Amino acid sequence: MFYCCYDLVGGNNTKYASDKVDATFAHIDGGADDPGYLTAIDDGTYMAKGLLYTVQPEGGLSVSHLAKSQETVVIPSTMTVNGQEYDVTFIDEDAFMQNYALKEVSIPETIEAIGANAFYDCFHLEAIYCYATEPILLGSTSASARTRAGGANAEASTVFDGVNKKTCILYVPAGSVESYRAADGWREFTHIVEMLAGDANGDGKVDVADIVAIASHLKGNTPARFNEKLADTDHSGKITEDDLESVARIILKTQ
Repeated sequence: MFYCCYDLVGGNNTKYASDKVDATFAHIDGGADDPGYLTAIDDGTYMAKGLLYTVQPEGGLSVSHLAKSQETVVIPSTMTVNGQEYDVTFIDEDAFMQNYALKEVSIPETIEAIGANAFYDCFHLEAIYCYATEPILLGSTSASARTRAGGANAEASTVFDGVNKKTCILYVPAGSVESYRAADGWREFTHIVEMLAGDANGDGKVDVADIVAIASHLKGNTPARFNEKLADTDHSGKITEDDLESVARIILKTQ
């Protein structure tokens, strides 16, 4: 697609390379982490790794999904748009609607509200990692129906309509399980599980078995039940020796 376009430069200074010429680079340039050859029009929107961000009038960014083929989506807590860093605070209405490939999504603690139908009919969704300690406001088809736990006159949220709430596991921060079990929309999930940093094998505790699991993963022999989200103790997006050392420290503190 970009063969022999020697003078091509993306909006974030990604320069033409002979090994980056196919259609996967036909997107807004995200720099070294997400190189592309397109330049964003300064209209308050930005695309990176299949997600579209829009600057909100009150500040902060909303996010929606463009790449419907992704099985795993990690929404970042912050994003830089046109040189300015913003918190990602809102998931748009219909953002991931009918994304039949989606199996896992991570929602950062900066998200304040999720729009109606955001995950409508994502019936292959298996796990939601929600890092907000308090249940996030959920929308319904009524604009006024965004409620936290115990909200008065709450209408039924449509955010997760079509998601199999009996099999999809909702992971929440330590100490937040009861709040989510009481919250409108969230309480519909059968399995609401406390996230334990370092619980790499997902057995509900952090011990030597998790060290073995992480060590095996680093050697290229990933165990069948390996949970990368919980093994990634520093939320860097990848498993490293630092995570192995962090789990060892967690175990020492509990002994």
